[in-house]
Amino acid sequence: MALRDRGIGWSTAERVGHLQFIVNHRRFLILPWVRLQGLAGKTLARCTRPLPEDWQRRDGDRPLWLETLVDARRFAGTCYQAANWILLGQTPRRGRMDRGHQADGSARQLVFDYPLCPSVQPRLRQTLPPRFSEPETHRP
Repeated sequence: MALRDRGIGWSTAERVGHLQFIVNHRRFLILPWVRLQGLAGKTLARCTRPLPEDWQRRDGDRPLWLETLVDARRFAGTCYQAANWILLGQTPRRGRMDRGHQADGSARQLVFDYPLCPSVQPRLRQTLPPRFSEPETHRP
């Protein structure tokens, strides 16, 4: 995920040491016939708000960053944009499951990220992994 790594400002060593602070948000879809204004944004907010504390309680590490990939051929990522996720760009090549390089360029994904706390990039570049003793305030 070169787009994410550039957005954070990670070196390879920093990425390896801090990847546990990134959570991949998968499989979110509001079906086209469901028409409730604000549903996607409210649902995403309700999912992300308790996530850092729940994750820390279960695994001991508090996530700092959410990311998701959206199939650019089928979806625009409108719900993520409405929920203030940051569009970093589009993946340049194949999907990770294309081990034989058969689909070069055809599996492009939109990359959306959502920082879970203020000043997230410096925290993700710290030499020692960040530890938190008190709850962080995250974006609304």
